Amino acid sequence: MYTRQISRASRTAFIIALDLSGSMSDDTLAIRDARTKADALSVIVNELLNELIARARRSDRVRDYYDIA
Repeated sequence: MYTRQISRASRTAFIIALDLSGSMSDDTLAIRDARTKADALSVIVNELLNELIARARRSDRVRDYYDIA
């Protein structure tokens, strides 16, 4: 487990790999209501990115804690 605290001096990287295969058009019940796997993935990734931004926000700006690919 990685335990080092994330800061501007000790940044971290997030690499998000997305499945773009044909099976992503299949339906899923992954989040509350029926939608395609691609739609569910989109919601989950957007929530992750919003959470990372919220955690990096200080005063009126977002600090440079992460590299995201």
